[in-house]
Amino acid sequence: TNDPISVTFTSDWHIGNPGTAHRQLRDDMRCLANHPKMYTYLGGDWADNYITPKLQMVGQNNVFAAGDQQMVITLLITKPLFDTHSVIAIGSGNHNGWTAAVAGLDPMFGTFREAPQLATREGAVLTLHVGEVSYRIFRRHRPRFSSVFSPSHAVVAEYQRSPFDFDIGVIEHEHMSHGGDFDGKLRDNGSTTRLAIRPGTYKVEDKFADEHGYYY
Repeated sequence: TNDPISVTFTSDWHIGNPGTAHRQLRDDMRCLANHPKMYTYLGGDWADNYITPKLQMVGQNNVFAAGDQQMVITLLITKPLFDTHSVIAIGSGNHNGWTAAVAGLDPMFGTFREAPQLATREGAVLTLHVGEVSYRIFRRHRPRFSSVFSPSHAVVAEYQRSPFDFDIGVIEHEHMSHGGDFDGKLRDNGSTTRLAIRPGTYKVEDKFADEHGYYY
């Protein structure tokens, strides 16, 4: 397209958890799907998926059970996005990876096997072309570097220490919503501005976080 578009980076839905705003998630995804110029990058941890033996007790009060129920709800919520070709790519996360660790099955194939979208797994760099402008997007689920004082730090540190020069850096996992800019390498057009994005979460109530002294 030659028209302006928006890209929503969303992750850490934790479908099934009693603290997840499931109706808000459903309504937001429908809104994105119904707008012709809005697109979505689906990050990791779509489902709570507490299936590992040492963590099963954490998910014992889930409103949707780990496994088929959570995957079905994930499909129902994402179907409008796929029907309108609103998804740019799909990422994975550590909660999704537990299925592969326990059963040797990749939930990406089981849940989105009919979706013809790019799968970026735990992380990747992709180039998004909008008219004659190209944007390099770096997305990773879990950060290698982090700071409780600066949400941007994980993205900036990844930019400084990774081999990738990107325009937009997205790091998920820590349930902190944030958007800001920082300076990177000088481009041919004289610009140095890069964007740092932390998508946040739909898990709006979290007993585990509360127990460990975090606010939500």
